[in-house]
Formats: sequence, C-alpha cells, structure tokens
Amino acid sequence: MEQCWDADPAKRPDINSLYDKISEIKNSYNQEHHETFSHANVTNFSYTKSISKVHMYDNLPEPRNATEEEQEVYDSTQYDFIIPDDISDD
Repeated sequence: MEQCWDADPAKRPDINSLYDKISEIKNSYNQEHHETFSHANVTNFSYTKSISKVHMYDNLPEPRNATEEEQEVYDSTQYDFIIPDDISDD
C-alpha cells in the first residue's frame, strides 16, 4: 500500500503487480480460513480503456513523500469491529 503512495510514479507498482499481490493475499486468507468467496473473486475482472483530458498546471511544487513527522499526524490504527448478521435495513 505504501508503494502506491510514493511521490515518484516510477516507484509505484503497476496493475500486474497489484493483481499478483491481491491474489496472494486472497489465497493466503482462503487457506487460513478454509473459505472461498465468490464475491471476492479477483480473477474475473475487466476494465475499459478511456481517454481523459489532460490538464496542464504551472508552478506546482515537486511531488515528495511525507516526512516521518508528517506521517505521525495520521493515525492508522486498525480496529476489529464485529458486524452482526441480523441487521435490518429499516
């Protein structure tokens, strides 16, 4: 995930690397929990190529990664919530 945030686009993973990593995580999870999830099947995906308008901006600062001090501002604590199965939409 942190590789995706890199200010240098050349250091970010490509779609094939992301696909491989997601597949690896999914397979590891399925083996650990002995479950398969048809709704989480990442092997059946498609995408459409589209052309976006290119916007040109002048005088923008160079992209840079956040310093450790800047990263400390953000708390990324993972919480383990349990969502009951009997929730109604009412």
